[in-house]
Amino acid sequence: SGCKLRVTKHRENGKGDYITLSYCWGGPKNICLRKDNLEELESGIEIHFLPQTFQDAIEVTRKLDIRFLWIDALCILQDDSDDKLKEIWNMGEIYRDSFVTIAAS
Repeated sequence: SGCKLRVTKHRENGKGDYITLSYCWGGPKNICLRKDNLEELESGIEIHFLPQTFQDAIEVTRKLDIRFLWIDALCILQDDSDDKLKEIWNMGEIYRDSFVTIAAS
């Protein structure tokens, strides 16, 4: 089987040990983290099932030898208003503390 992306709860000291992705939402093949697929995404999803923007960000992250990639759609429970509110509140810190932000258009 191919390479897999696995959603984790990593966020120890955080500073600089991950990359963030900034991108335009929507479009075809949009995947997001929900309560009903959390377990599946934690066990891993084949990268080729992800949107091309996510695949490209994963490739850049690997080439920069960084272990973690933060993608809002995959790191915030999209069907949990409490999680969304908490994470939106922390968004500035999340982007500020990343090694680099990939901006995709």
